Amino acid sequence: MAGVELRNVTKKYRDGVVALRNFCLDVRDGEFVVLTGPPGCGKSAVLRAVAGIDVPTEGEIRIGDRLVSGVRAEDRGSALVSRDYLPNMNKSVYKNMEGGTRGNPFFKTLEDGAGQKVRETARMLGIEHLLERAAKDISSSQRRKAAMGRAIVSSPQIYMIDDLLAGLEMRPREQMRLEILSLHRRLRATFIYAARDHVEAVTLGSRVVVMRDGAAEQADTPANIYRRPVNLFVAGYFGSPQMNFVEAELVSDDGRVFAAWKGCKIRLSGTHAEAVSAGGYVGRAVILGIRPEDLLCGEEASVISPGGVVEARVEHTAMLGQEVILYLSAGGQAMTSRVSPLTEVAAGDAIRLSIATDRLHIFDKDTERAIT
Repeated sequence: MAGVELRNVTKKYRDGVVALRNFCLDVRDGEFVVLTGPPGCGKSAVLRAVAGIDVPTEGEIRIGDRLVSGVRAEDRGSALVSRDYLPNMNKSVYKNMEGGTRGNPFFKTLEDGAGQKVRETARMLGIEHLLERAAKDISSSQRRKAAMGRAIVSSPQIYMIDDLLAGLEMRPREQMRLEILSLHRRLRATFIYAARDHVEAVTLGSRVVVMRDGAAEQADTPANIYRRPVNLFVAGYFGSPQMNFVEAELVSDDGRVFAAWKGCKIRLSGTHAEAVSAGGYVGRAVILGIRPEDLLCGEEASVISPGGVVEARVEHTAMLGQEVILYLSAGGQAMTSRVSPLTEVAAGDAIRLSIATDRLHIFDKDTERAIT
């Protein structure tokens, strides 16, 4: 197997669109890395560049120890899997998995032993009973498994998977997600997966790359990205409901540092106060980031975080079974809070909220970079 290295890769198309901007990434041998970000951020462009479908305008790509600039797609030892991609929908699943149409740029046509490899792979994917059926006559989730099987039978070093679960219903989506993770463990290969859904990204990848405008904003474990986002964009992209953002002014009072906005004032924890003081932010406006689960509701909230109590009004509630989402207004700022289903509040109620100030995120208003 092999890892992948991209160094300052830029891809600019003839129409002037820049898909990648000095993109850098190291994927270790056997790692499962997920690229995520909004539409047009460059996820698919990375896969196509590694696969050799698109030639970068600038930069270098290595697969293992080999520089692959100028190496044909079929000679790179990689496989690109797209949802519903099968070369001939009128042919059987078997023919599609076998390699079917010559000249396909993604995979080599198999040599001797193809039949056995196809059937072994189909059995592993649970689609052996579909091998003689035409690709057009099977379901979307089954076609995606066949597309994955087509990649497996070519025995690549690198699997690049482009949003394979998009558009599936919840149950087959969850089932296929588990099957992809199981395949990664069994194949022990390098997986690079592009996902538009951030929830899918964190449940699949051991490392996640958040992209915007063709560049990597942050590459880290899902937990680190959620807990320590590097900027406002990453903080807002990860999490559902989205992180609350509040514009506030940092003020000093009797040696303590507070964040204040219309009718609200919370005391910063020691580490946060030290960081903003050292950075010269006291007396300036910043953006506060508060995760919905860090907005505590109820009388006990002031005991848990006595320095972060604010008054709020409940605008709407949404019961989601294991949790309730409160849509609130506090000091003229719209906020959401995730609370226990046992919490008894209703639209129109005035409540006390306590912000877990030790888990507060603070961002520079101008650069949008994280201060804490």
